[in-house]
Amino acid sequence: MELLVTIALIGTLSVVVGVSVGNLITNQKYRSYDDFVQDLEEAACVFVQNDNRTSELCQAYNSLCQVKLADLIKNGLIKKTMENPMTEKSVEEDTLSYVQVTYSDGERFCHFVDRDCTDEYCVNREK
Repeated sequence: MELLVTIALIGTLSVVVGVSVGNLITNQKYRSYDDFVQDLEEAACVFVQNDNRTSELCQAYNSLCQVKLADLIKNGLIKKTMENPMTEKSVEEDTLSYVQVTYSDGERFCHFVDRDCTDEYCVNREK
């Protein structure tokens, strides 16, 4: 009987530890993704500032304020080997995603639009 209780406790403990470790790994991945997104958004804001892409230009030509990752690489603002933690692809491989730059009350906002990640976390982050 004691052996059965011991086996049950070990089994329960194993499940709890497994779930906890899984949650830690997932949370770390989400934190890494948030840092990745922040780096891209900051780089895009620097890019449009350096390139004098004003709110007036953005309103007239919306595509000017959709900053492609290739433009950030080309201008040395990010490294082409930088990796999206959610897709495990380098930014050089991602040709669909971009950073949307908008202006409101004279303030610039840069928001990463991840067209490569289908994980619920990425999708919900964009809303």
